[in-house]
Amino acid sequence: MGRIFISAGHFSGDPGATTAIGTSEAQEMIKTRDLIIAELKSRGLVQDQDFFSVPDTIDLTPTINWINACAVAGDVALEIHGNAFDKRARGTECFFIHGNAARERDARLMLNALLNQVPSLIDRGDKPDTQSAPGSLAFCRRIAVPSLLLELCFVDEPQDMNLLVRDRAKFAKGIANGLIAWSEISPGNPGGGTNPFPSINIKLNGRLQQDKGILVNSNSYIPIDLAGLLGIDLSIATNVRRVTQGGIVYVKAVDLQPFNVSVSWQSSPPTVVLNTALVSVEIDRIMGQGLSSIEQLSDFLKSNNSGDFISRFPDIARLYVEEARKEGVNHDIAFCQMCLETGYLKFGGDVSPNQNNFAGIGAIGGGVAGASFPDARTGVKAHIEHLKAYASTEDIAHPPIVDPRFHLVTPRGKAPKVKDLTGKWAVDTRYGDKILAILKRLYESADVESLHHGDSGSHSIEITSPAPRSTFEIKQSFTVKGTASPGVVKVSLSSPWGGNIFPLVTAAVSGGLWQADVVFNTAGNREILATALGDQDNILDFDPEELIVVIQSKLAKPVVGGYVTSPFGWRNGRNHRGTDIGHRNGVGTPILAVADGTVSFVQTGCTVGNHNCGGGFGSHVDIRHSNLDLLSRYAHLSRVNVSDGQTVTKGQKIGEMGETGHAFGPHLHIEIIRLSNGIHLDPETIIIPIV
Repeated sequence: MGRIFISAGHFSGDPGATTAIGTSEAQEMIKTRDLIIAELKSRGLVQDQDFFSVPDTIDLTPTINWINACAVAGDVALEIHGNAFDKRARGTECFFIHGNAARERDARLMLNALLNQVPSLIDRGDKPDTQSAPGSLAFCRRIAVPSLLLELCFVDEPQDMNLLVRDRAKFAKGIANGLIAWSEISPGNPGGGTNPFPSINIKLNGRLQQDKGILVNSNSYIPIDLAGLLGIDLSIATNVRRVTQGGIVYVKAVDLQPFNVSVSWQSSPPTVVLNTALVSVEIDRIMGQGLSSIEQLSDFLKSNNSGDFISRFPDIARLYVEEARKEGVNHDIAFCQMCLETGYLKFGGDVSPNQNNFAGIGAIGGGVAGASFPDARTGVKAHIEHLKAYASTEDIAHPPIVDPRFHLVTPRGKAPKVKDLTGKWAVDTRYGDKILAILKRLYESADVESLHHGDSGSHSIEITSPAPRSTFEIKQSFTVKGTASPGVVKVSLSSPWGGNIFPLVTAAVSGGLWQADVVFNTAGNREILATALGDQDNILDFDPEELIVVIQSKLAKPVVGGYVTSPFGWRNGRNHRGTDIGHRNGVGTPILAVADGTVSFVQTGCTVGNHNCGGGFGSHVDIRHSNLDLLSRYAHLSRVNVSDGQTVTKGQKIGEMGETGHAFGPHLHIEIIRLSNGIHLDPETIIIPIV
């Protein structure tokens, strides 16, 4: 049986949420924690020997450090919290680190034990920490031993809070039952918390070190003294994970990456490989010389796009090398940015290939195509000039300037490194990271080993198919394939959406290869993340591989030749739950059904100026699309051409544009609603393109 670490969420200096009875979350969690301690003692467990309680005087980071300093292999850690959501939600839920199936099972075990004692508590499920409000939970990710975060109930909701007060002893008993069961199945330490973590070799800059590291949950740790010898000061690095064993403090090897230390893994014999010899090379600095040859760039492009417009730009690699060298720009970075902006010359966005615009210059979205150039060399030159404007204050060495937006970059030199482009060149919060990810793949394919520093296990996994920005339809199954290095047992595929990361499928690795079928139920540019998993379904220390695919809508445009006048979302302090579409012909413009379906509601007889008619929608039509789990609503119509219960087909005229109800000027207000949960969806993410 492993030892147990129990922490009450928040602490004496941070009260947390205010409960429905006026107390603080911290007070309620401490009371519950104290009863858990009493329950554990009643089972014969000894405090500070079989279980440990984190002091109430320290906050999150010291709590994590406190547990990591005391924990050994086989121990488990739980933090209890009270949830809060505007007094509108109820129930318990348990969070685990995303992608770890073993932790998911542990979370389910904890919930079952609690619900067995408090059956009236609503079960909200075991959830990956990516579904938490902040998107990740440090307690789940930075604890060296298996750890979970348990939300007992919603303390701001009166029924839940009264349940906790009335049945607190039952809460404590259920949690104690779960902790004991969990600690008994925790692997690696059947002897009661004294077995050490297994030792591993350490190789630094090609030389085997006398000191040994340790393996904690399949993650490599090295002695902190070795980090000191590398000139790394960890005294103020609060995010570096520490573990104590045998009087030696160890730090997680991958946490040294921000200090320009590359970290990789050698499986036989188990060895963590560190490299600092080439940290002076700055691969992310835009001004400089690239190391890839023209042939290597061309081969890399062809490996990601075997058709499309490759033949149209046969000299694209040579053009980038030549134009970049003229201005002192790193041609590798410029070329990888081109790959990102054009989808490896697949295009498919607002910019067409005949524009010779390889960097999206002037393409600001919403159908704006951006700049056009007479030939490929001019387009590449404009890209290099625009990149130099961001990265340097130097003049263009080879005028004339062909970039039409060069003068708009102010101040000059505001983005000397790739990551500095984020929020400046593009609003995508991962824009710089995406370019660097492509750069990493370029160097891997070209075997430019001297630049493999600062990434975590760069040969771990790779997505080989489909090609970036491949197009599929909603609910169309397609296969994602890839390769994996030794030590990777499974690959977990997930997709960020709406601030959360949703799991898709997990694929087994066989012979270094893996594949899985994926289906998306929503349209748009969808991101697929591939994460490497070990033999215990633990996330390995590798950055997720990334792929963007385009999911096309099966829905038709509701207005042909229209334009968006007001998008979905908040405006003027109110939530606009649809999209407004205008047309140059105004009143009388045909309105079309976006998909096959059945008319479920019709409102007629509304007039212009009667703002309350039809609940503000004026004359309007609702159509159910049961096979898509959607309802479409068409508001402010001047004429309705269908009746309640009528079956309609995609593209059929159902009415005419007007300005009835609460409308100011003729337009269509269209809403898309998920039938299964009543949630309003952004029409522009469902109907692609909407105009």
